[in-house]
Amino acid sequence: MDFKDGNVYFKVPHNVSSATQFSESLNTCVQFQVATYQKNGQGVQVFRSLGYTEAQIINQGSRLCMESKGWALYTVVNNQVQHVDRSERVYAAMSERELELARDLLVGQRAWYLQYAPQVLAVGDLGK
Repeated sequence: MDFKDGNVYFKVPHNVSSATQFSESLNTCVQFQVATYQKNGQGVQVFRSLGYTEAQIINQGSRLCMESKGWALYTVVNNQVQHVDRSERVYAAMSERELELARDLLVGQRAWYLQYAPQVLAVGDLGK
């Protein structure tokens, strides 16, 4: 089963997740991102100076959180399914270096959650 948030769909391998599991997992990520946003003034200011809105900062953080849990993100462009990252950049269009950096970011983010916020991964983690 696939779930939609804005233009992005969340896909789970082997369709093993329910709507309730998805909702709880995404809500946990969003709540964590909002709390982090409220606490991290300097980091937020950097993103704001780069032109990001509050919603974009929280959405991208939440999408990265969901990817860290094992959820795949994709969008439909010209009737074709495209696997995308948290910023809706198409993986197939990335260079080898960009793909490597994207993978490293997910691995690093997951490790960070495991160490500093395991309660976030505890809800809807597909990578167990």
